[in-house]
Amino acid sequence: MQLTTRLVIASALCGVLLFVSGAEASVKVIRKDILYGVRGPSKKEISRQISQRGGAKITISFSRKIDYALKGPSTCYVREARHTLYLVSTYPRLEGEASPKLRKRWNALVSAGKASDKTIAQWAVQVATDSDALTARLSMKNDPSCGRLKSFVTQRIHSMEQRFEAAKQRHVSEQNGPNGAVGKATAELYKEP
Repeated sequence: MQLTTRLVIASALCGVLLFVSGAEASVKVIRKDILYGVRGPSKKEISRQISQRGGAKITISFSRKIDYALKGPSTCYVREARHTLYLVSTYPRLEGEASPKLRKRWNALVSAGKASDKTIAQWAVQVATDSDALTARLSMKNDPSCGRLKSFVTQRIHSMEQRFEAAKQRHVSEQNGPNGAVGKATAELYKEP
């Protein structure tokens, strides 16, 4: 992604002037789904297997490589920024014989979990895109060591990732709670016929 407009960001808090400069930035998303089989004669046995294997989850990690350089004697700029987002979803897969009712309830639970993970993944992609936009063509005058620009970029990206993590935790808690889609589907799966 390349920003074509020049952006001036004045920060009264830290007294620095930032503006869009000449770097190339990009976001790479690597997605992997891992399925593992569960089977058994009862919901209790299936639940035990899921617990042993760590349940269903989405693991997200952000990685970045940002190269800084000097333009002239004291203007630091982001020469190149590469952002990578790793999304790994792990889901159990019901194998073997299962009643149509159990299979239907199972499918509802998996669908609710995947929908929840899709929301989280979209938010993660937005954070990576925002990090990319922050670093694209960014420079700072009067920063010959690039320390102030590096600090600014690190703090802003860290703040974005912290807000994402807090929103993700709230979302997971809500979805897994008694009124959330995953919580309701789980209760439906384990209720007696």
